[in-house]
Amino acid sequence: STRVRSSAASDVYKRQGLGDCVTMRGLVEHRVLLDEIRRGKYDVIVLTSVVDTALPEQFEGIPVALMEAMAAGVPCVATDTGSISELITAQTGVLIRERDPIALAGALARIAEDPAFRRQLGLAARERVDRHFNVVTTTRALYDLISAETAEADEGDHAAPRPVNSPVNIPTANANCSQGK
Repeated sequence: STRVRSSAASDVYKRQGLGDCVTMRGLVEHRVLLDEIRRGKYDVIVLTSVVDTALPEQFEGIPVALMEAMAAGVPCVATDTGSISELITAQTGVLIRERDPIALAGALARIAEDPAFRRQLGLAARERVDRHFNVVTTTRALYDLISAETAEADEGDHAAPRPVNSPVNIPTANANCSQGK
């Protein structure tokens, strides 16, 4: 179970003298995690995932927890699995191979030892989420794409254009964590 692995990992960190530096949270309620991220409780967020070869159809998409951390300017380290590389780039975080504790340690050491690098990652991460994953931006891009496809289909049919209603009011208060900057 996650709790057992977290406990075992916590014991390792404590034996290495890192008990005050590393927090293994395990399962955290979403509202609690958001509050802690917004209050600046974390210097870095780590999400390590592994591909289960027995269930290849199940893979990590783009984790909301990483998006929320990045939107708050918190640097992230994650395994390069699933679609995580669509979110985290070399400029916005650190991607490591799965099951590579040496790479994980190196990434964390670099972020811990270099405050300028940590700040740079956090700022770039916030900008990336705001530019590419913001609900208003992505809704508009999807609307434009659908409108273009509809217009092309109408031209091909030589039919009168169908009216397409533009979204007038897009609720954004809870829709995207980047709204909480």
